[in-house]
Amino acid sequence: MLIRCKHIVVFVLLFILTGFRSKAQSCSFSLGNDTSICQGIPINFSLLAPTGATAYLWDNSSTLATRNVTGYGTYFCRLTKNGTNVITNGNFSAGNTGFTSSYTLGPTGSPWGIVGDPGVYAITTNASLVHSNFPSFTNHTTGGGNMLVVNGSSTPNVSVWCQNIVVTPNTNYNFSTWAATCVAGSITELAILQFSINGSVIGSPFSPSLTSGVWTQFNAQWNSGVNVSANICIVNQNVTPSGNDFAIDDIFFQPICVYTDTIKVTPKPFPTGYSAGRDTSLCAGETVNLTALSGSATVFNWSSIPVGFTSNLLQPLVGPTDTTKYILSADLNGCKRTDTATVFIENTPVAYAGINDTICEGKQFTLKGNAGGGQLVSWQSIPVGFASTQVNPVIQPVATALYILTSANGSCKSSDTVEIVVNTSPIADFVTSPADSSCNSYTVQFTNNSVNASSYVWDFGDGQFSSDFSPLHTFTEQSIFQLKLQAKTAGCIDTKFLPLKISFSENALYVPNSFSPNNDLKNDRFFIPKGCLQTVSVSIYDRWGQLVKKWEGLDGYWDGKSAGLPASSGVYVYQLDGIYLSGEKVKKKGTITLFR
Repeated sequence: MLIRCKHIVVFVLLFILTGFRSKAQSCSFSLGNDTSICQGIPINFSLLAPTGATAYLWDNSSTLATRNVTGYGTYFCRLTKNGTNVITNGNFSAGNTGFTSSYTLGPTGSPWGIVGDPGVYAITTNASLVHSNFPSFTNHTTGGGNMLVVNGSSTPNVSVWCQNIVVTPNTNYNFSTWAATCVAGSITELAILQFSINGSVIGSPFSPSLTSGVWTQFNAQWNSGVNVSANICIVNQNVTPSGNDFAIDDIFFQPICVYTDTIKVTPKPFPTGYSAGRDTSLCAGETVNLTALSGSATVFNWSSIPVGFTSNLLQPLVGPTDTTKYILSADLNGCKRTDTATVFIENTPVAYAGINDTICEGKQFTLKGNAGGGQLVSWQSIPVGFASTQVNPVIQPVATALYILTSANGSCKSSDTVEIVVNTSPIADFVTSPADSSCNSYTVQFTNNSVNASSYVWDFGDGQFSSDFSPLHTFTEQSIFQLKLQAKTAGCIDTKFLPLKISFSENALYVPNSFSPNNDLKNDRFFIPKGCLQTVSVSIYDRWGQLVKKWEGLDGYWDGKSAGLPASSGVYVYQLDGIYLSGEKVKKKGTITLFR
């Protein structure tokens, strides 16, 4: 009978797969289409192979998933990737199915548990559930799934786990599995795992961690050669009577796929022999076809400065109203070059006085005129009274008026008119008056005396705002607050600021004058309210001056007892020494009546 887990186990995995055939795995991928880059343009981009591969090898011997490209040439990447796992129930999620074993499936009646005897195995979610001396640990993958737990046999060469699989000839396969020790008293009690396929050993002997419940992975590669099947078995060759117990989980057998893709980066030329044509001059209202030449370019796109003109014709018709630079983009297979041609306009000026606008009384305004190509400009107003020769003069009108801009080139003139509406500005004004005060707040009445306003925004300086006409506001901090009132109407705003000093009243300290300690839960205690003080000391005296009760702190009180006995009804004297929240000291003396 085994008391502890036996930890020295040799696994011989023989893969002979007869239930189904593992198909060749496809891992083809594309680095993208071959590409051409305009000659002379700096090259700097990255090629990206698919993620999830087990190995990468680029033409420059890089083993990363990406490769930086900085020049012309041919680039390739060879990708190695594990395919689909062909083991049935390799994580034991389906329980005791999909494999065979020469061990006995527990329980066998051992007092130590389901696998209490040597040569017994079980499928379980926790090692401690199948042997009372096994430590508590769960499976490798999820922590809540199944695993195979074995009490090692003292008989050598007994198969613990076997499975048969059909394989593809001349295919590389990757084998991996996880193993964990239950309890190990020493290294000599550790499992020694040995795997084999079709009777041939693969990989070196492998031992799990000496620490119980720590999962360790074994990994090896195998080429199927001419084989069409693989037989995998786990054989326990350690017959140590103490220890020699183990768990296995997540057995994988995967075909290895290798694929290479190549991409070429080549140069391509820019167009030659193209031209935007000669510069030309037009009179106002005339049009002309631009005299561009195509050269080797095949695609054409025009734009302009000032912006606004586009065309894909080689020689488009244009009729600008102002001198304009036309920009030709000549394209040959995506490689582009540009040239320009300017059309100069000797034009009759087109005066522009701007758009009608509204301003507030007393505010300055810049007339947004445009001479429209004229060399001389002049402004006049209706009603008369304003004149200027500037294109954008500053005005400060007192009433609504029309402003007329005249632009001239010699005898060529044009005029435009704009109306500037003047709105009456509001006048913000207010006064304050106290409304209420306590030891921790101060309420102020705001009286709005603004004129010509339709809406208001109050900023009390303490993070609070109001849109009322004459609000009532309570301050809860002592400070000098910067008050602000914005009076608004028709887009015009006036603002008034006023500083206000807030100091709380310290005279609001309230002391009760009676109490009735009769245990009716109503006024049973005499205490000092906390609202105005940060600390207090209270003494209670009877009518003969004898101290009856004394306490320190805001949580103290008198329950009407003296020396543990109920005090007599009557008048008592209290004396209070405290410190206000502001830091000012206070002394107060008075009487308190005790009722029974």
